[in-house]
Amino acid sequence: MEAASAPQQQETMTMPFKRRIDKTRESPITPRAIEIFDAMRRCNGDRWWQLHSELCDELHTPPYAWPCVEHPGEANPYPADCAAHLSWQPDREAQALWRALDAASREARLAARGNGGVSDQPPPG
Repeated sequence: MEAASAPQQQETMTMPFKRRIDKTRESPITPRAIEIFDAMRRCNGDRWWQLHSELCDELHTPPYAWPCVEHPGEANPYPADCAAHLSWQPDREAQALWRALDAASREARLAARGNGGVSDQPPPG
């Protein structure tokens, strides 16, 4: 491509425009995600991890975001004399998702009470 030599030619030439797309994504909190989250809060062990996998699928979280939720009061799980104890950091994004799900769950319960205990959400399944 030749360089524009005449002033008129320089005015009409434009550079290609690249659109910047925001790569961050908000996880949509669905009624099903709230249902799974509430069930997770009532159990532990293997069942908790099964529900966690279902929640990750429902929220379409990326595979590297594991666990996708973390209780905000989560304590360091490693023994004090372990090297991992020194490097452990809480997962702020997972804690933020926990808080968002907790708030959505609370709102859903209040809405159900406001409808005389009848939820406006369709039954699961």
